[in-house]
Amino acid sequence: MTWRFCPFSDEINPCTELKMCKQIIMLASTMFLLLVKSEIKVKCPSGKHWNLRAKSFCSSVEQYTCLLDYVNNVDKESCNGPKTEPPGDKTVVNSGNFDTESCLMERFQPFSFFTSQGNNCIYKKTMCIEEGQLIYSNGTSVYDRKCRCDYTNNFSFVSKKRVDMCSCDPTNEDCSCFIKLCSVGQILTPDYQCVKIEDSYGKFVCKDIEIQSSQTKAEKRNRTIRTNANQLDVQNGKSIEVLIVCSAGIIVIGILCLFVIPPIQDTIEMDNTDQNTKTKEYKSKYRIHKAKLESYKNKPYEFTVLKDLTEDGTIEIYDSPESTTYTAHTEEEKAIQKLFEEYKSDYIIRRREVEQ
Repeated sequence: MTWRFCPFSDEINPCTELKMCKQIIMLASTMFLLLVKSEIKVKCPSGKHWNLRAKSFCSSVEQYTCLLDYVNNVDKESCNGPKTEPPGDKTVVNSGNFDTESCLMERFQPFSFFTSQGNNCIYKKTMCIEEGQLIYSNGTSVYDRKCRCDYTNNFSFVSKKRVDMCSCDPTNEDCSCFIKLCSVGQILTPDYQCVKIEDSYGKFVCKDIEIQSSQTKAEKRNRTIRTNANQLDVQNGKSIEVLIVCSAGIIVIGILCLFVIPPIQDTIEMDNTDQNTKTKEYKSKYRIHKAKLESYKNKPYEFTVLKDLTEDGTIEIYDSPESTTYTAHTEEEKAIQKLFEEYKSDYIIRRREVEQ
């Protein structure tokens, strides 16, 4: 790369472009660093990473806590533990202090909660979405959901060893379903028995299919809070992604200004030069004798076309020495006819001009 003195001029010169590119890169870098510094949030570790983080953060692993700040909806680390909660509850941070909160709607904990073991209730509730399964009850913060089989589509329980004939506890029982075929004229009832169609309108032990909700007010509130928190996280995540993409785009543009665009411009100029040379060579591909050209003077349109092609370099005119008599060549005549055919579409308007 050759560096040249940049004179003062109203036009943008390469040196000015270079300065602008450098300024763009500096601005993009500054924005990116500020973005990273302001948007990075603490995320609580899990599994084996919990003990590693606890050892590096606190003097005792038992003292380390990483809990949800209930007010600001962010994770907070501290060495103020340990803290224990009864089954179905977990510890959160509220205004800087420990507080007790029920497990989220989709989780449960049947034993005591310890802050040294994590920041959430340990078990995730069963979805009851296997083939033929439906939700029978949503459970509680202490117990898992219960599933049932969709008898309306002829599904029944595989296992016969269930505590409740109408439902199944996926934590302790096999809740698999299978298609139970009844005889002709029979139907599968809510009690998972095949009966005659006329007998299927009586009372049964199991209720008709409906999702039996056992949500408490606390569980409903937790579900609303969780939904709002997820929406906020999604919005924040999208904002971060947009800012990062914009910053990366500015940096890429700066790099293109410095290293990619100048070589491309040089290549384009070289290609244009080569193309012009090739075009000039291509245009001079017909060589016609002067006498042959003059023989078309009695044909105004054809003579005009040949003259135009001579002026733009498509035809090269040559003349025989004075001591030599020119004899018309059949090859040249063929070349002229080929020219007329090749440039016929380009000279439609020209024919009208000449013949008028």
